[in-house]
Amino acid sequence: MSFTTLVQVHGEQRPNPDGTDRQLAIKSSRIGETLLLHHQPESKAHPPMLMVRNRKGITLGHIGEPEASEIISAMQRDVRLTAVIESMLEFPRSKASRRLVVRISGKAG
Repeated sequence: MSFTTLVQVHGEQRPNPDGTDRQLAIKSSRIGETLLLHHQPESKAHPPMLMVRNRKGITLGHIGEPEASEIISAMQRDVRLTAVIESMLEFPRSKASRRLVVRISGKAG
């Protein structure tokens, strides 16, 4: 089994708890760059999410529902995932002036 999906990252305008700026990190990112996905378990305030981080570990945003549950399910079935920046959308008048579209590919282990 293999699959490829495109998902938009959300939360790019929020500050990170460690003080890093998501927009600055996104602006220094490149199309084709490999990203890391980190499963953030469900809490009372939020459904399950996938945090999207660059190779330096800086959080760039998150993937929300329903895509997050599908990808998390694939991770739990030992599907090998690859996440790369597919494109960057520009919104000059927004707090999140750059937003990411990520291509996630999976292949059964």
